[in-house]
Amino acid sequence: MYSIFIDIMRSFCLFIIVITGLFHISLAQLPVPGMRIYDASKGFPAYKSYIINQDSTGFIWIGTDQGAVFFDGQQFEIVDEKSGLTDKEILQAIPSQGRKVILSPLLNNWACYKDGHLLPDSLLELKQIKNQKTNMCISDGENLWLGDLINNKRLLYRLNSKGIEKVEITLDQAFTPVQFFGDTLLMQIETGEETQLAYYFFSNGNSKKFTGISKKSEWNIVKLSNDRKRLIVYSQNNQQLDLLELKGNHLTLKYSYKLDKLVKQIVVDKNNQLWLTFIGNGLHFWGNINALDSSSNPLELLPESTINHVFTDRDENIWLSTESRGIYFISASHWKNYLLNSSMNIPLDKIPSSIERIPGIGIFVYYTEKNTFGLLQNGRYADLNPNNLSFNNITDLYLGNEDLYAFTTGKLLHLKYNPDHTVDFKASIIPFVVKDLYKNSSLYIATHNGLYLNRKDKTGQLDILYPDRTTSVSGLDDFIFIGTPNGLYLSVNDSLPKLVNDSILGRSHITALQPIDENHLLIGTSIKGLHLFEKEQKRFCSLLFEEAAITATIRKIEKADHQCFWLATDMGVYKVQHNDFNDLHHKHYDYSEGLPSDDVTDLAIYNDTVYVLTSSGLAILPPKYQGLKNTSEKVFIYKVRAGDDYFYSPGKLELLYRQNDLQLSLKSFPYQLTKSPVYHYFLQGYHKRWYITNTPEINLNNLPPGEYQLQVASDNGKQLSNYTLLPLTIHPVFWQRIWFKVSAAILLLTMLILIIYQILRRSHLKTIRKLENKRKLAQLELEAIKAHINPHFVYNCLNSIQYLTKQGQLDKADLYINSFSVLLRQTMHLSRQTFVDVATEKDYLENYLKMEKMRFKDKLNYIIDIPVKLYQRTIPAMMLQPFVENAIKHGIVPLEKEGYLKITFSETPDFALKITIEDNGPGWDPEQVNNTSSLGLRLGGGRADTYNQLFEMGIRINIENKTTLADDKSGTSVELLIPLKHENYSYNYR
Repeated sequence: MYSIFIDIMRSFCLFIIVITGLFHISLAQLPVPGMRIYDASKGFPAYKSYIINQDSTGFIWIGTDQGAVFFDGQQFEIVDEKSGLTDKEILQAIPSQGRKVILSPLLNNWACYKDGHLLPDSLLELKQIKNQKTNMCISDGENLWLGDLINNKRLLYRLNSKGIEKVEITLDQAFTPVQFFGDTLLMQIETGEETQLAYYFFSNGNSKKFTGISKKSEWNIVKLSNDRKRLIVYSQNNQQLDLLELKGNHLTLKYSYKLDKLVKQIVVDKNNQLWLTFIGNGLHFWGNINALDSSSNPLELLPESTINHVFTDRDENIWLSTESRGIYFISASHWKNYLLNSSMNIPLDKIPSSIERIPGIGIFVYYTEKNTFGLLQNGRYADLNPNNLSFNNITDLYLGNEDLYAFTTGKLLHLKYNPDHTVDFKASIIPFVVKDLYKNSSLYIATHNGLYLNRKDKTGQLDILYPDRTTSVSGLDDFIFIGTPNGLYLSVNDSLPKLVNDSILGRSHITALQPIDENHLLIGTSIKGLHLFEKEQKRFCSLLFEEAAITATIRKIEKADHQCFWLATDMGVYKVQHNDFNDLHHKHYDYSEGLPSDDVTDLAIYNDTVYVLTSSGLAILPPKYQGLKNTSEKVFIYKVRAGDDYFYSPGKLELLYRQNDLQLSLKSFPYQLTKSPVYHYFLQGYHKRWYITNTPEINLNNLPPGEYQLQVASDNGKQLSNYTLLPLTIHPVFWQRIWFKVSAAILLLTMLILIIYQILRRSHLKTIRKLENKRKLAQLELEAIKAHINPHFVYNCLNSIQYLTKQGQLDKADLYINSFSVLLRQTMHLSRQTFVDVATEKDYLENYLKMEKMRFKDKLNYIIDIPVKLYQRTIPAMMLQPFVENAIKHGIVPLEKEGYLKITFSETPDFALKITIEDNGPGWDPEQVNNTSSLGLRLGGGRADTYNQLFEMGIRINIENKTTLADDKSGTSVELLIPLKHENYSYNYR
């Protein structure tokens, strides 16, 4: 029996040892929360990686067994044998001035890369450096010091903007450079079995050995701190790390540290922090060199990974190269959070499942995997020991009226913290899955199958208040709010709960409830945002501050003070500032801010420090934490393809007309982000609005010649970067240039003018011919009118003579014949004239009217009123006679009473002559114009039209019926308006 018991105990112990070993293995493999691994699955093109650097633009350069790899945060690119390397195993790629990158291969000579291709060795004279043993490259800020060991003699070359220069060192002993600064070299001098440190001065070729510790055997690795105050040396024989203080050239041993691993590399990063990599696995971080003392212990990381190099970039991100696992990346924010967790002694091997603040005490933490409680108090973590109780699977912690409760399966635990770091529990059996608690005078318990009420006067007795699944519960005095997956319910004074009358909250999944003060309660939902209940107004309202918050699931609301609260969501945490819930401002913290995950499950606030629990670990946001440092980095235009030509890192582009199809590759180096940024771009002079693209490529096709300015910015979801400007000119082909266009325009204009001139000249000649023909036609018409007037007038006169003869008035007929003969001579004379003076026209009219007076006796009375000053004016010949004749025939003859005829000549401001012919007859009928009886009127009007056509005189004739103008008037008024310009004509017809 005893032997069987011994075997069982051995087996049990072996089992415990195996389990413990597996636990330690899993613990050792736990990475830093937020650490990313870039391997083949993420596009890293190599198996083994070596030294890491960063150039001035922002690219991360990595020496690998497959070539030199450079990375912009999104895409890896490689310089290998396809690029012209004769040895693709590159130990390191060292950025130099002028965008050059010096490549240090394992076997062959140095190479130089710039703008997408390798430069010939002769360009930098790198062929001077022969690779016999191993390449060396050290930077002092202004120079790159390159060298090799040939025949046990160190050769050095200094590379800077001036070129490459060979530097002679006049020492007989073999030496190893440690660090260059200015004109001085810190070196190790090997003399037999001793290793000594010394300064070498290039200015005079002298050396000065160190004092104090002048002799040390087998210092395998020596590193100088950035401020040159301390030396870190490592001896492989005794595996000891020594910290030496340096004053001038005097050394003092400060501290020694015994190591259990063989050191491969000592790294002092740009922040003067010490890192150790090992020949085996693991990585040590020691912190700032000047803060090390005898009690210092390293932070051990990645014990299962072989780390080759550690690099801190310009944004404080940590990069680790490995032997076979790609590249590890730890963002600055995740690293700071990791160090803060470590400094507070928070367990890093397990992830808490719930946290809650206890006023006046600290932060309670529960670990489901360890089934233990812990307390964060005064910046330190300590485990708590529960008294006399076994429990497991606590799902959440709840603080109500200074009491702390814990939920387990089937139990509700009331916790009490003791000053001796122990916890007492009082357990209540709850046969439900508890989701939330609220405590005032009574205790309200939200469970998966209803809301239960434990009244103060009925301790231990549960009454059901709401019978269905509940997710949360809280209240404002007698107002009890019940959150469910199907809406928000309200119970007043423990009455039957009713669904709230709100279009959103009445049908939303309610996930969190939190009173802020006596009058306000915040309501969190799943995907429907944050809402507020105001008790005094008894109203609900939405608090909208960002689109992302609307679609998040709000898991917890925590009050910081009366004007600030925090939200735990599945999209990170939100800090919300408000002024009486007006003028809301928010700050969003997510993975890029150092949270191990965006999936935030819980949070607690204590002494202005925010403890954020995520599914991947705990993040601590110190007081007044401002989040990710705002960067003003610009987008970098890495490469431009214009037609078949490539331009790298252009500051300005001058392109030919055939290079007007552009493809631009952009880099923004979003190392801390997990999501790719979006890019905004605008081509001034071509685009009318800004464009957005999700890819780092911009295509500009078929650009016309001209001068443009491209503006590009990146948006990482938190801020928009500064704009990068790229002046761009596309030169036109010669026929598109301004001088050619001006010359062509002048030539075309000249030709056009000549053509127009010829067209106008021909048109003018044609017009002249038409005018001549028109005038000839008008002359013929005038002659015809005159020929028509003469017989018409003779016909009227003969009628008058015939009338007198029949009446037996022979004396009057003889007098009439005499007057007729005079009038006939006047008519014959005037018919040959185009224009006559007014006096002649007056004599003609008086002779005519005298004859008509003889005919009509007293029935016709006439007046010719002409101012003497108008006698010398000229008018068209025989223009008035037809109108006078028409007035007598149609105005005087029809009258049964005495008729009056008045002819008036006058001047007007606008016209030279105004001639009015008035009668007192029955008035003018418009239909008379078309009758044959009005032939004289039509002849006079036709003659006026002919004069207008022939001489462009503009004679106007107005005929008015005076009867229509006034009731007491009768007769017709004919008004002729003759412009002045006709007096310039002297054209007579003969």
